[in-house]
Amino acid sequence: MEKVAIDFKTTFPNEDSSLIVPSLQKQVLISLDTEYQSNYTTNSNLCLSYQYDVVDLKSGKSGRGIYYVDWRKKERLTLLDVIGNALSTVGMSLTGLRGYTVIIIAHFFVAELLMLKDRDKLKPYLDFIRKTVITNGKSIIPASTYVNRNKVEFDIMIKDTMLLVPETHKSLKKASELVDKDFKKLDLKANEISNMLTLMQKSPQRFEAYALRDTAVTLNLFIKLQIILNGINGTKSEIYSTLSSASLKSFR
Repeated sequence: MEKVAIDFKTTFPNEDSSLIVPSLQKQVLISLDTEYQSNYTTNSNLCLSYQYDVVDLKSGKSGRGIYYVDWRKKERLTLLDVIGNALSTVGMSLTGLRGYTVIIIAHFFVAELLMLKDRDKLKPYLDFIRKTVITNGKSIIPASTYVNRNKVEFDIMIKDTMLLVPETHKSLKKASELVDKDFKKLDLKANEISNMLTLMQKSPQRFEAYALRDTAVTLNLFIKLQIILNGINGTKSEIYSTLSSASLKSFR
């Protein structure tokens, strides 16, 4: 059952994910992004990396990281692989997720979904809304792993910041302006964006800075929007999935 209570305003003072008050709640926020090389001839994408910003609400720890796949072998990760890699940045593992809810946040999550090895298994749990996908209402992704033959069960929610911003700010570049004027998505030249593999090989520091900024912006955008929407609606710990659902609640 999708029931998560996060007091965003108290847990994240100044709407900043780097300023966290441990809440002892068994929830993890993971901002996820992927970089890939498009092949317009074959109409396919070659996955290059998975990057993430992580907040463990129980401990108050935060971290970030990037995982480079073997693009020559067309390697892709499952969602649990990604979560496991992300958790390592805050000293956790999948086996420590018993009773947790993991909230995956992306900006236009359908792009990240296409980079996941097990995307077909995830689709039945996802709702398609305005060209992207999330878990909405009562939909949720049940997950489990084993340690010493003991099953560790937890839940996964998917949220998309693109559904929480007005039409004028659908791109992450525009949406990032809502976070802070000095904390925006980094720019790349058009030829660099279309040749990310070359950028990764020739300018790895620029590639990594660009990739990690996207996850940082997305995480802070999500937190800030939830604080604003809870404030407008007079709620405290609601997790809003879309701007329209928040507007409807305010109207009622």
